[in-house]
Amino acid sequence: MASARTTRTVYLPSAPGAAEEFRRSGRLDRAEGISVDVAYARRRDLDLAVPDDEEEADFWALTDAAARSLAGSSAGPRFVVAVRVRPDQLVADPEAGSGRVTVSGVDWAQVSALFVDEPAALPAVAAARAVRTEPAAFAEHIAALVAEHDLLWYAPDELDALLG
Repeated sequence: MASARTTRTVYLPSAPGAAEEFRRSGRLDRAEGISVDVAYARRRDLDLAVPDDEEEADFWALTDAAARSLAGSSAGPRFVVAVRVRPDQLVADPEAGSGRVTVSGVDWAQVSALFVDEPAALPAVAAARAVRTEPAAFAEHIAALVAEHDLLWYAPDELDALLG
């Protein structure tokens, strides 16, 4: 595996079943996610040269991926798969600062973490999902989720426990 200096973390919106399929197949041919670059950090008034800002930028990338996970699924928790990818596996969205990227040829071994809502967050997740077609209401619900419910970190080998 490439060193941390030559890889970049990408947060992939997902769902428990999709993560299970990724692990089973061992490879993800193509997926869209969120990653931090200088333009993304600047859009949030952050400086990647400052360690606290770098950590906050990662938090916002994870948060953006979690919102996409919620918007893209019909039930269940927000679910994000964090992967470390090489530059040749990554294509950035042409909209500077969006953080959106497409990854290809990612192996399950490149998964660095899973992020999932705690059970107590599920009513708030369901409420946000119910208004996902109304942008202003959806943004309010996402803001409340971020303020009230952290995503919990899990190691990739804990996926079976998450699946129940």
